[in-house]
Formats: sequence, C-alpha cells, structure tokens
Amino acid sequence: IIRRALLDVIGRKMESGDRVLEEAESEIPAGANGAEGEEWGFIRERIGKIRAFRGRAQRLWDSSILKMLLK
Repeated sequence: IIRRALLDVIGRKMESGDRVLEEAESEIPAGANGAEGEEWGFIRERIGKIRAFRGRAQRLWDSSILKMLLK
C-alpha cells in the first residue's frame, strides 16, 4: 500500500511540475529589452535547467531498474 501511494504521489508531483513550468514560460514577455530583457533571459535559462533536470528525473523514474527495486 505504501509503495503504491508513493508511486502515485511522485507521479502526480512530476505532472504538476510540468504544468507549473509551462505556466511560468507563458508569463515571460516576448521582446523585453535592456536590463529587463536580461532578467527574463536569466529566468528562461533557469527554466531550461529545471526542464533538463526534470527530464533526467523522468528517465530515472521510468527506468526498469527502479521499477524492479520498487516491486
């Protein structure tokens, strides 16, 4: 029961994280210039790094080794 609950919670958290990243990206204005543009560029870069980390976490989560360990 605990294993299944853990799997469900982690899966939902990963899905909700995707939605949060999409919302954050949609709030970034297009064509910002100057210092404001640099700040938005920094935020875009951070979102990209979070997406890369999330992709690695998803590959780990989907790995057959982890699934064997959680049986």
